[in-house]
Amino acid sequence: MLRAFLRLQFKSGEDYCTYCQAVSASVRIAASKENEERKEDIWRKVAGEAARNYGTANGLIKRDNEWICIVGTRPW
Repeated sequence: MLRAFLRLQFKSGEDYCTYCQAVSASVRIAASKENEERKEDIWRKVAGEAARNYGTANGLIKRDNEWICIVGTRPW
């Protein structure tokens, strides 16, 4: 097992949302049940919260993440 820490950095809350949409299957599934207007409202709110919680003075979004990597083998 390997634990690693990675700082993700985005140019804006909108860029952070684009990343979330690309990597999160559960978010895509949940959003697929909403109409376009509601989806846009949700992503606007996510962008705003990302800026509020993880924004820097120069407008970047910086988010620290812990990654846990595990590799195994199957006994044959």
